[in-house]
Amino acid sequence: MMTISHTPQFTAVSQPSQQPPQPLPPPPSSSGLFAGAAGTLPADVAFREQNQIGDLSNTRSFDGDLPTDDLLCTMVDLFFQNIYPTCPILHRQTIVDAFFGRHLSQVEESDVILMHAIVSATLRFCSDRRLDDGWKEHFRSVAKRKVVFYALENPSVQSLKALVILVLDVVGSTNGPSGWGLLALTTRMALHLGLAVEPSREALPQISTMSAGILPDSKDWVEEEGRRRLFWMVYLLDVYTTLGTSLDLTLDESEIDRLLPCRDHLWDRNQHVTTRWFRTPRRTDQSINNVESLSAFSYLIEVLGILGRIHRFLRETVDINVLSDVEAWQLKYRTLDKALTSWKFSLPMSYGNLTRALNLGGTVVDPSWIMLHATYNTSVIRLHSSAAYPTTRSAIFGPSYSAGQRCLSAVENIAALTRLVVSNNMLHLLGSTFAFTVWVAARLLLVHASTTEYSTIPDVRLFLDALREMGKCYQTAERYATIIQRVVEELSQTQIQVAGGVTGDQQDIDTSGTNSRNCVAILSDMRMTAYAVDVMISRQPDSRRSTAQFEGPMTNGESSGNGRAALDYLDVFNWFNFPRVAPGTHHAGTPILDANGHQSMLPGFAPMGTEETDWLF
Repeated sequence: MMTISHTPQFTAVSQPSQQPPQPLPPPPSSSGLFAGAAGTLPADVAFREQNQIGDLSNTRSFDGDLPTDDLLCTMVDLFFQNIYPTCPILHRQTIVDAFFGRHLSQVEESDVILMHAIVSATLRFCSDRRLDDGWKEHFRSVAKRKVVFYALENPSVQSLKALVILVLDVVGSTNGPSGWGLLALTTRMALHLGLAVEPSREALPQISTMSAGILPDSKDWVEEEGRRRLFWMVYLLDVYTTLGTSLDLTLDESEIDRLLPCRDHLWDRNQHVTTRWFRTPRRTDQSINNVESLSAFSYLIEVLGILGRIHRFLRETVDINVLSDVEAWQLKYRTLDKALTSWKFSLPMSYGNLTRALNLGGTVVDPSWIMLHATYNTSVIRLHSSAAYPTTRSAIFGPSYSAGQRCLSAVENIAALTRLVVSNNMLHLLGSTFAFTVWVAARLLLVHASTTEYSTIPDVRLFLDALREMGKCYQTAERYATIIQRVVEELSQTQIQVAGGVTGDQQDIDTSGTNSRNCVAILSDMRMTAYAVDVMISRQPDSRRSTAQFEGPMTNGESSGNGRAALDYLDVFNWFNFPRVAPGTHHAGTPILDANGHQSMLPGFAPMGTEETDWLF
C-alpha cells in the first residue's frame, strides 16, 4: 500500500475513520447533474438547506468512512459522466432523490453501501487535491469490505448494484483472482434473486421445480427496467471475464429468459416500452420486436450471447487426426460464423454501418456504440483465430487463409474505432473492456507477423499509445502496454542478432549460462497458459529497467510460490491455443516452415494457410 508522508497510513480493518486534511473550497459541478429546473433548487443546495448544513465541504452526513458531502456530489456527477455510458444500471433521478432529495433520517443503509461503491469506482477520475493516493487507497479498501459484507448479509437489488460497480472497478485495476471471487458472488446472487428471468415468465404454468421468489414486485417500470439492466451488466462482466480466464461461463443461456434493455431516454422518462426477447438456442420467439426501442446496449447484449457460445465451443477438445471429429468441429464453426454474420447484417443502418459512422464528422459518438462494434470485432477474432492460427496441424486439419483475412479485417476495424475514440477524447469513457479489445488486436498482429511477415515487425504504435493513455485510469491497460512494448523491443533485438549471425539457440542462453527463454519465445508458445506466460516473462531480465521494477503488481491473495505476481492480465494467449490436442503431437524444437519454405519469426505454431489450401469455403 502506498504511504504518503503527510497522510496517515490506512489498514483494511474496521476502525474509526481518520479525519481528512483541512478541506479546500468545493469544486463546481462540471456537468450540471445537480442543476435544478426552473423554479427549483439544485439538488445539492436543496439537500444542504433541508438538513440545515452550512458547508458541505466540512460534513460527512452519510457515513464517517465516506468523503465529505461536497465530494460525494462530485463523485455521483463523475459516475454518470465516465462510468454510466458503459454501465447504465443507475437511474439518474432515482439516485439523486435517494441521496439528496430527502432528509438524512430517510436515507437507507443500502443506499449508503451503493454510495461506497460509487466512490470506489470514481476515485480514478477524481482530481481533487484532498484525495491523494493514500486516501484513495483507504476509501477503496473500506468500500470493498463494506460492500461485500453487506451483500453477503443482505442480498438485494441495491447490494447487487454495489457489487457490480465494485467488480467493474476491481477488473480495471487487476484481472487476477481477486476479481474472480467478486464476480462469482455477483453472478450467483443475480441468479438467486431471480433476475435472469422476466417476472411475467415466472408466473406461467410449469412442471419443473419452481424457484423461491426472493424479491418483491417492482414498484414501477423504472425499477423493473433497472433490474433488467442490472442483470445484463452482470452477464456482460461474466462473458468478458471468462473470455480472459478460459473458464466456463457462470450464467448459462438455459437459465436466461429476459427482454433486452431499452433506450436510455425512454428509461429516463419512465416511458414504458417492450423491446424483444434475448435470443437463445431454446428461445427463438421474436413475436415481440420493437426495434425503435432498442439501443446500442441492447444489441451489445445480443452479440455477447454469440460471443459466449463461441467461447464455449472453443473450449471443446478435438482430435485433429479423426476425420469425423474435424468435420463436426468445422460444422459448428460454420454455424457460429453464420450466426455472427447474420446478426451483423440484421443491425439497423444507424448501428451496423461502421464506415458510414466513421465518416460522419462532428457527430457526437455514443460510447455504447463504440463498445458494440468493439465487441463484435473481438468476437470475429475470437472465432476465426482458432482456424487461422492453430498451434498444430494434421493432414486433415490446417490453417484457413480466409479466416486469417477476417481476423486482419477485424483488427483494421478496431484500429479505426481506436482512432475515432482518440480523436474524440473518449478513451476514459470505455473502461477496461475496450482496453481488452485493443490488447487482443495488438496481440493478433504479433501472432500474424510470426506466421507470415517473418521479416517485418508489426506497427502497433496506435494500440500502444491508446493503452498507455487508458493506463492513466486503468492499471490493466498499462500492463497490456508494458507486455506489448517489451515483446516488440525483443523482436527488434532478435532481428539485429539474426542479421549479425546469432542463432536462435544462442539467443535463449543468458549471460549466466543458464537457459532463459526470451519473451518472444515465451509468447510464441501458444500452449502455455497465461499464468505461466506472465510468471515466466516477469522472471526475464529487462534491459530497460531492473527486474524489481518489472515485477507485476502484488495484490492480496495473488502471489505465486516464489513471491512473484500471479496472473495479472486476461488470458488472451489461450485464445490461440487451438486445437486442444493431446501432448506430443508437435515438438517445440522442430522448426516450422511457411508455404514458401521460410521459417516463421516466432516458431510456436503452424504458419498461416494459403488460398489454395483453404477449407473454410
